[in-house]
Amino acid sequence: MLDFLGIGAQKAGTSWLQRWLAEHPRLFFPAGKEVHFWDVHRSKGIDWYRGLFPDDDGTLCGEITPAYACLPPETIAECHTAFPDVRLMYILRNPIDRAWSAAKMEWLRQRPGEGDAPDDWFIEEFRSERSLARRDYETSLKN
Repeated sequence: MLDFLGIGAQKAGTSWLQRWLAEHPRLFFPAGKEVHFWDVHRSKGIDWYRGLFPDDDGTLCGEITPAYACLPPETIAECHTAFPDVRLMYILRNPIDRAWSAAKMEWLRQRPGEGDAPDDWFIEEFRSERSLARRDYETSLKN
């Protein structure tokens, strides 16, 4: 049973949170971190997702996928219908620090070993739709 779901801002410490929560003897992450069911793997079906979390064996099962903070309201409603009692954890970070960290990670992902990114690349990255959505905490919280 899915008992808790961690969402939040990318580069806000969700990996750290998952590592620390996994130390608790009653908390379990059977599918690991960042399952991405609700934003990438929904075609596998809700039964596949439910199957990732064992039924009541005395532990609390969950997953943390920061990208869920940017889900559209329809998907959030579907998640709520499937798991009405799930507990949510939303982790945030200073949006400026988060944006710099995410941009640096993206640069390294796109161009490993190329050194520092030029200023114009950072400006374009900060203006991208992806970056704008990930720093819109207000909309994420309202949804």
